[in-house]
Amino acid sequence: MRNIKLTLEYDGTDFSGWQIQPRRRTVQGVVTRSLQTILREPVKVIGSGRTDAGVHARGQAANFTTTASLSPEEIRRALNALLPDDVAVRRVQRVGPDFHARYSALQREYLYRIALQPTALQRRYTWQVHRPLDLSLMQRGAAALQGIHDFSAFCLGPEKNRHNRCQVFETRMRRVGGEIHFRITANRFLHSMVRILIDWLVRLGREQLPVERFTDLLDRDAVENSLRVVAPARGLCLMRVKYPA
Repeated sequence: MRNIKLTLEYDGTDFSGWQIQPRRRTVQGVVTRSLQTILREPVKVIGSGRTDAGVHARGQAANFTTTASLSPEEIRRALNALLPDDVAVRRVQRVGPDFHARYSALQREYLYRIALQPTALQRRYTWQVHRPLDLSLMQRGAAALQGIHDFSAFCLGPEKNRHNRCQVFETRMRRVGGEIHFRITANRFLHSMVRILIDWLVRLGREQLPVERFTDLLDRDAVENSLRVVAPARGLCLMRVKYPA
């Protein structure tokens, strides 16, 4: 029995997220079906995390075990020939028996793109915000996220049987051409956490609240549901997942 790791890229626009759901088109579902066709055996594909409907990925990680003798390169070529156009396999590699795409992960990095002017070509991959944004205020808010905090105020619903503390290793907020890019790297993310953070950061950029009001929500274990506004999924992309060397 071999343990195989996949690095996947996908356009999440037409998917109902990563996780298999009845009568829904999901990334995990199409990858699983394609692998079972190629390997001719039941396959359980484990992802590094669940991306929501409409969220994209450049470096989603997954693993599965197989008794088939195909090489990693043969699996990669066969998968890319069989998968739909909105999913691509960037890399296939054999890993140790203890590797688990979710539980072995050390860090995950997300990118959120905000378009500052109307765009037709990037409409599937950006949140178009046409009002002026104060980048310096957004940068101050983003910097405050670094460290270990309770992000209960920035997630949808409590995490079952788990705490809501996350360690944020790095945040970057910068102007790139006609866009603002927000990158965040952490050990784990809660449900819709990045998209809720982005909505708050945009409020900061519009000068709708002081930075202190935003940072006051960190480490709060409760907040009104009406304050949890989720930014559009289309601007979010899982860039990479880091594992032990």
